[in-house]
Amino acid sequence: MFSKVKLYLYPLYVLLVLGGCSTQPTNSYYINSTQLSDKPLVVTFQPELNSYYPAFSMRANEMGHVEVVGKTDEGGNVYDIAIAQSSSFPRLDRAAVSMAEMYKFRSYVAGDPIGQNNISFHFYFSKKSNDPNVNKIDPPTYPAISNKNDAVVRLVIDEFGVVESVKLIQSTGNDKLDNEAIKVGRSKKMRSMIVNGYPKRISTDLKVSFGK
Repeated sequence: MFSKVKLYLYPLYVLLVLGGCSTQPTNSYYINSTQLSDKPLVVTFQPELNSYYPAFSMRANEMGHVEVVGKTDEGGNVYDIAIAQSSSFPRLDRAAVSMAEMYKFRSYVAGDPIGQNNISFHFYFSKKSNDPNVNKIDPPTYPAISNKNDAVVRLVIDEFGVVESVKLIQSTGNDKLDNEAIKVGRSKKMRSMIVNGYPKRISTDLKVSFGK
């Protein structure tokens, strides 16, 4: 009698434990992708990307970038797929390969044979930021020879809101102030720019003012 009760309750216990593992809202996670190929191509079919985000990966807060490479055949199908850059999470890597297999393409020029093309996919597994310091800029440290000039720096921000690069495009005429402006740009925290529901890599200019 006891062994039967234990047998019947065990599956229920497993379900309860797995159901309680989720500490992150799954609707806050999303996938964005870009494609590069030898010749201009038009996507004729794209899978529903967000449905490929592994549920366990969301619960485990796994995020990252996966680059997948492959080829297109005459019918616009993708084959010979391999991972060129891993996210370091096997579940995300497998999801990226599965998504790449589903894509279909045609030539950008109507009627032009698509031919065989090398193609690469970049899949970004991410989530919305709840960081209270997002969009916060650390105040600049003024050198002793400070003046009231302004500097303008150009920021390149990736899909995760991380500043990739900072370039000075308007100088104050003072090297020390210019360096401080670049430091401010590097310390900036941003939310990803969302376009049609997906984060995008952007470039933006930031003005840094020096004065008393």
